[in-house]
Amino acid sequence: MPYLSIIIPILNEASLLRRSTALLQQLHDAYELILVDGGSEDDSVRYAQSQGFTVISSDSGRGLQLAAGVQSSHSAFLAFMHLDCSLELPHFVAIYQTLQGAVWGRFDVRFAERHLVLKLIAASMNLRSRLTAIATGDQLIFCQREAYLTEAANAMKNYPLMEDIYLSQCLKRVAKPRCLKMKVTISARYWQNNGIIKGMLTMWFFRALFFFGVSPERLYRGYYSASKENNPPL
Repeated sequence: MPYLSIIIPILNEASLLRRSTALLQQLHDAYELILVDGGSEDDSVRYAQSQGFTVISSDSGRGLQLAAGVQSSHSAFLAFMHLDCSLELPHFVAIYQTLQGAVWGRFDVRFAERHLVLKLIAASMNLRSRLTAIATGDQLIFCQREAYLTEAANAMKNYPLMEDIYLSQCLKRVAKPRCLKMKVTISARYWQNNGIIKGMLTMWFFRALFFFGVSPERLYRGYYSASKENNPPL
């Protein structure tokens, strides 16, 4: 049985797959790596398979893709990774070590691009997560498989958007997250393409709608039509 199952949803991410090949190969050699394709129209699947990575297919929507990945995985420990995050093998060693004594956790984040507003956004994400016990997908959520299956498995597939919020809400019913200060470096491509202020307001708006009970399906349609990204950060 593998020490850790790492599940990565992808959609038209051939260029990111090529840039991440070295890390993915390390993860593939050390752990169970599962890429879940949501219907890519580029050569993401062909390229990943050519590198020997495990790729499974799913309908699009991150919650559905992550649920499919868990169903195909075998480890007692799960990690949900975004492909555009800059990570190294020590992050995954830290996950394995942390889950020896914790139910779930996440990392702090920082942006690859140096910009004062982006630094403030990252700092607010880290602080808000500590205060609310809610993590974002960019923070590399990880958990014990048993907790996921008990709390989140049945409805995860119904969250094409806000799946990270839903997962956090489920897991924090079991235990508070272990918030690691080790940082994940995340991409600012969404903020660059949509504008920092507009991007921040859009994220706040859709999160508010979610907390007031608007269905994930409606949010998914509205958010993706408003965004210029195939895989925006919500």
